[in-house]
Amino acid sequence: MLHRSWTCKYKRNHKILLVAIILFPLLVYVCLLWYMMHRLLLPSGPSHISLPSPYSSGTGNNSIYEEGHSHIQPNHHDEMCRERRNLVFLKGMKCATNTLTGMFSRFAFKRNLSVALPKGNLIYHNWPYPMTWRDVRPTGRGEYNMLLHHAIYTPSVMHALMPADTVYVSIVRQPFSHLQSVFRYFKVAEIAGIFGPEEKQLVEYFSDAERYERAYTSPNSTKRWCIPNGFSVTRNLMSHCHGIPLGFPAGTRDVSHDAAAIDAFIRQLGRSFELVMIVEHLYESVILLRRLMCWEFKDIVFVTSNVTPSLNKEHSAKGYPRHIIEFHKRWSHVDYLLYDYFNTTLWNHISRHGSEFHREVKAFKTVQNRIEKYCLTVYDHSSSEKFPDHTAASSKWNRKFNISANDCWALGPDPYKLMVKMKQQSDLLDKPFLQEDAKMADSREYKGLC
Repeated sequence: MLHRSWTCKYKRNHKILLVAIILFPLLVYVCLLWYMMHRLLLPSGPSHISLPSPYSSGTGNNSIYEEGHSHIQPNHHDEMCRERRNLVFLKGMKCATNTLTGMFSRFAFKRNLSVALPKGNLIYHNWPYPMTWRDVRPTGRGEYNMLLHHAIYTPSVMHALMPADTVYVSIVRQPFSHLQSVFRYFKVAEIAGIFGPEEKQLVEYFSDAERYERAYTSPNSTKRWCIPNGFSVTRNLMSHCHGIPLGFPAGTRDVSHDAAAIDAFIRQLGRSFELVMIVEHLYESVILLRRLMCWEFKDIVFVTSNVTPSLNKEHSAKGYPRHIIEFHKRWSHVDYLLYDYFNTTLWNHISRHGSEFHREVKAFKTVQNRIEKYCLTVYDHSSSEKFPDHTAASSKWNRKFNISANDCWALGPDPYKLMVKMKQQSDLLDKPFLQEDAKMADSREYKGLC
């Protein structure tokens, strides 16, 4: 009886052992397969880019501006970091946007990417009116990779045009500095009938802003270009470009006096844009961009474009009466809220990187300064002239790479030349689509001038 009991127990234990021997390799195989799938086969997402969850999906639901984001670990030029190519850059006015558009356009052109281009000889996507699908050249390539030219942030249209994994990026500037640049570029004082030294022009304008605004925006102002009647370039221009409704065109929603609505719109922008750069901290911003997009130093070099000699002076309100500065803060208060929000959150984010981030910024500055100096030398010669390449040495953050004279001509000094070249290619490749599009009537009430 005892022998039979021992025999049964032995057979039962033997079966359990056999099952374990069979199942263990299977379990190991399943775990290994899961690991390989997780590491190698999943599509590009936050686990595979330099910036983890805060910079994830292209839908903008998880941007750096959300609470509780994790610390970003730089991966330098890790092979697991997959280059991202679908991008909307919201090109506003006078925020280093020509400089950055040159950088983005070169990236797209070298990879033969499809860029959404303004129609015909236009340079804007219906700016300063909301963008529509009628404001983009049709393409036979199926979809666009990048949208880079002047447009109002119009999410319903942009999301329909662009792939689902598109990254949305923008840039803002200290509002009084922005005002000075806009004031000069659009010749506001001259058109409003103010003359004399530049600093005194701006002071005079804001000594009676309502009167001079009417003069500048009046239908009788024939010297304006690209600016429709009734549109202010001195008041909350950056916020308007980011799609916050501020009463233009006349009769549309205006939230400028609704603090809660303004706050809600700005926070929504924080969720929609994976990165909002800051002009005053451009080097830090482009390093964040590099990590977000899994690009390299060679992809983010730039040549400053359309910048006045007094740019450094514009970063300060020094020399202007205090009451003028305070008036502008009230006059353009939504822009100040927009700028303060994204400037604060950007630096909160950067503070989580540690000293390694700042060392990378310093390394990039060295590379960037040498390349810009090289390109400025290239511009002193004919574009047809042979010129030796510039070589940037490898470092902890970049591979060794060359910049050619052709790269410089793609970056600048005229940021619109490459757009013209892309349009010429589109004229040939997309001819049937352009012909069909030209047959369609355009009865829109609001159409941009440029």
